[in-house]
Amino acid sequence: TYFYRQQSFRARAGELTAFSQQKIQSQLDLAMLLGIEGFDTNSNFQTKNTLLDLLMFSPQLSRIFLYTDGISDIAINPAGNIVAYANYDGLITLWDIEERETIGELYQEPTTSILSLAFSPDGKLLASGRFDFTITIWDVSSQQAIHEPIQGNSGPIYSLAFNPQGTELASGGRDGKITFWNISTGKMIGEPLQGHSDRVNTISFSPDGLTLASGSDDYTVIIWDLITGQPV
Repeated sequence: TYFYRQQSFRARAGELTAFSQQKIQSQLDLAMLLGIEGFDTNSNFQTKNTLLDLLMFSPQLSRIFLYTDGISDIAINPAGNIVAYANYDGLITLWDIEERETIGELYQEPTTSILSLAFSPDGKLLASGRFDFTITIWDVSSQQAIHEPIQGNSGPIYSLAFNPQGTELASGGRDGKITFWNISTGKMIGEPLQGHSDRVNTISFSPDGLTLASGSDDYTVIIWDLITGQPV
């Protein structure tokens, strides 16, 4: 079942993370690869923190954090060669893992905190959710927004996820709603899903794109049938 698959992914990510921590002193490059694989297997608080620990442990990598005001979220592209991280000052930095250098900075006015990041399945786009209720979708290659910021949310954006086809973006906010957006137009698709009583911290599509899981500060996880728009 979906629940048991997720449990399996979480357990595997935990194993990779633990092995990564063991290799920090002796094989930093291997530790970094294991940390990335753990994060890619299951993005959670533990795997994110381990990846940040690895980045900061290396003298070559740690300098990317010198001018940030706290890291609010981090995302790795599907190819595993670019890390995007955001801070509360509104800056998104793109970091080349292999070359160990900054390859771009994404910034827009007016300044506000970036709370969430997500790469598209093909890695060509990066979505950022902001404290001012807006979402920006960036072209990673040109490092420009593909259209005006998406508006229409009723609260800060704490979670983002692209569907497997890369045509839609789901966003979770402080109002407990999950909203779907057309990537090309930036327009809302249908009505938001409503079932949480507090902010939505994390969302994830199933591989076929027909199911969505959401986790909230209301201590619940809801599995949604996206055909009916109802919990399963």
